[in-house]
Amino acid sequence: MMLLIEAALLSLAFQVTARATPRLHARDDNAAKSSARGTSSPTFVPYVQPTQKIEEFIALGDSYTAGTGSNGQFEAFAGDAARGRRAYPMQMATNAERWASLNGGDRTLPRLSFHAYTGDLSTDVSAKQLKPGDFADDKVVRRNQPFGKPQVAVMTLGGNDMGLSNVLSACIYRAWSVFDQTCDDAIAEAQATIDSAALFNHLTSAMADVAYAGRDAGGASPRESFQTYVLSYVSFFNDQDPKCDTISWNLTWGPRALLTTTLRRRLNVLVENANALIEKVVQNTEMLGVISVDGLDELYNGHRFCEPGHTETRMIDHKTWFWSRYSNYKSSSEGKGDPTDANASDDQQIESAEQAILDFVFPGQNRTVSETSIESPPWTWPGAE
Repeated sequence: MMLLIEAALLSLAFQVTARATPRLHARDDNAAKSSARGTSSPTFVPYVQPTQKIEEFIALGDSYTAGTGSNGQFEAFAGDAARGRRAYPMQMATNAERWASLNGGDRTLPRLSFHAYTGDLSTDVSAKQLKPGDFADDKVVRRNQPFGKPQVAVMTLGGNDMGLSNVLSACIYRAWSVFDQTCDDAIAEAQATIDSAALFNHLTSAMADVAYAGRDAGGASPRESFQTYVLSYVSFFNDQDPKCDTISWNLTWGPRALLTTTLRRRLNVLVENANALIEKVVQNTEMLGVISVDGLDELYNGHRFCEPGHTETRMIDHKTWFWSRYSNYKSSSEGKGDPTDANASDDQQIESAEQAILDFVFPGQNRTVSETSIESPPWTWPGAE
């Protein structure tokens, strides 16, 4: 997701921080009354405009913020937190020009606490990413880093709570661990979760916990000026061009799941619904300085999977801003056309994903792709339990 940094910083610059107020929403009175914990207290002080430069920020949430898959395994760090060296918080931390636009011309780079963790639920953000303590430059540490004294938090959350990865597995990759769930069932389950009051409450609590952790940390002055920027998820597909309709990204050797326009649209709608829920939660916590970052999805127009002219099976060219299952995880290349590493994604350098899975599931057994068939899929082999 190589240009997410530009979207985030442009949105920050236009919406906020440099003495600005957050974008306000029309809000339902009942939602306001049921807002995040503590806002009904007579001693509660709502969000106020910041009056200081940003000297420190913190990145929280799930894999979208951690940067999983951003440019190969050699750029990943922090173990199973799976943070990427080109994740958008890492890019933000080195963009002096953008920070100068927010900090009155001061090009000093702020400190970054990087706590986002691949696979984390909203409850994990509250329980595992907000430990009090002074700043320490420990981005490679997986857990229990100190929160520091930031003025700003950036985050994504909710996708794991909604089961979006299960949908991708059931509808596109068909990993054998989900063969007991159909694509229709996975989408219906995710939508039911999105529609549930339980998820709304979990996300509200997590955003409120981040906001209060920021206020309590003491980096924002006044404390009520702490800001939490919540990014939306980006839809993966162009759902109009039919040239992808015969492409399959199965990771296993059963019935092929095809990237039809119908399926792509269903998946995009699910992401849109997820973002709509997140926006409602942001509205419900805006009194705590929680603010939406707008415009990310629009920036990806023309750069998704299955765009016209970019519908070959691998879809790893430089103009496609996502990493596909065929992307060369042993290279930092962004695919064909990458001006910094144009040839690193040559087909001969891309390790078979199917063989990689077999090697992982059957270590040391030398099982090969040639042994697989519809009659004898790998999930039926001894040792695949």
